[in-house]
Amino acid sequence: MSDKLKIAVDLHMHSALSPCGDSEMTPGNIVGMAVVNGLSAIALTDHNISYNVPAAVEIGKELGIIVIPGMELETAEQIHVVCLFPDCDKLLEFQKVISKVTPDIPNKKEIFGSQLIYNSEDEIVGEHEGMLLVSTTITIDEALILAESFGGIAYPAHVDRDSYSVLTTLGALPYDYKYDFVEISCVCDINKFREQYPDLNNYKLMRASDAHYIDKLQEANTFIEVDTVSPHGNIEALKNIYSSNKIKPFFYFFSVCFISFNIYYGITLYNTLSLSDFNPFSRTSKENYLRNHVINYDFFEYINQNTPKNSVIYEALTGGRSYYVERTFYCDTTSLDRYLLELADKGASKEDYDKYFRNLPNSDLAATHILIRPNDFIKLFFDLYFNQNDPGNVENSKKIRGFVEFFNSLKLLKENAGVCLFGKK
Repeated sequence: MSDKLKIAVDLHMHSALSPCGDSEMTPGNIVGMAVVNGLSAIALTDHNISYNVPAAVEIGKELGIIVIPGMELETAEQIHVVCLFPDCDKLLEFQKVISKVTPDIPNKKEIFGSQLIYNSEDEIVGEHEGMLLVSTTITIDEALILAESFGGIAYPAHVDRDSYSVLTTLGALPYDYKYDFVEISCVCDINKFREQYPDLNNYKLMRASDAHYIDKLQEANTFIEVDTVSPHGNIEALKNIYSSNKIKPFFYFFSVCFISFNIYYGITLYNTLSLSDFNPFSRTSKENYLRNHVINYDFFEYINQNTPKNSVIYEALTGGRSYYVERTFYCDTTSLDRYLLELADKGASKEDYDKYFRNLPNSDLAATHILIRPNDFIKLFFDLYFNQNDPGNVENSKKIRGFVEFFNSLKLLKENAGVCLFGKK
């Protein structure tokens, strides 16, 4: 009989510190609602920041619920990753690293709202002025390693969603992802998801609310088995989630002997038959893996094979696909491609765009190629800068004209699923 404890958890939610987090998402309200919902442990995971975690942890101790220190990190590829830690000190050390690799851009309150910091009395004690809905410069591979180096765990968030998902962006889990579970949203249709991603059939799917509003916190629907009801106990349970029972000592000894013999036999056979071309861990194997898992991998291969090695690829609204591009890669520092949007809002001319791409901000780079979803960019611009007094978008259509003229002056090298690669004619 197992001596583990089965507890209800919701390991992904946001306070009013996160962009678009509702003002009712104070540490006290979050913890209180979690208790009402019958949860034993929650994780507060604000976007790229953790300043409300200490207050939530303290309130959790008073109300008898575990609050796991956490953060939802946005990687360089614009993928959201849940990062959990055993205590606030480890999270603080992690936060120091993340702060150094987060772009220093002012928050736009009119779009994302105020980013509020609270104490354990639910009093506002500050406001974070920097924009948090931004990509850091840490890749997803680096994020997984970095979190573990601070005694924590990192794993892809809401993999079933269309945005900020590792599956949407990369087409597959990271090649070296070592855990046997992923997070899904509360509304995920598991049957449809498994049909769409049959390679994940052996992975456990853990629901989490990703709540930005107090009524969206999950009730007691997701359970994990832990040795101890603590942040450390939860993290260790996730690292070993759904694993088999411990192997008995004599069987363990037999298994080691059996595996050792097979390794020796395999090495001997490998050397005898010269099987290096079929090595499953070779570069060829990885490329085959990507071709089978990444829908647009042929598109990235085209870039790598048909652009000069000294090319500079500018990326906008394509999900930060630098992960597969073997060229110098420049992307806007926010998820909303701020620089291009500001140019469009100013009604920039074709010549203004040309000047911009020849002198990329905060760098000494000049773009030789542009990787973009042009139609999605125009739609985003119309949505963000919509004026109720101009329902037909007449003025915005005038403003975006320079953007359209500039891209019409370029050569379309390749198009795939709305993603376009442009170069000079």
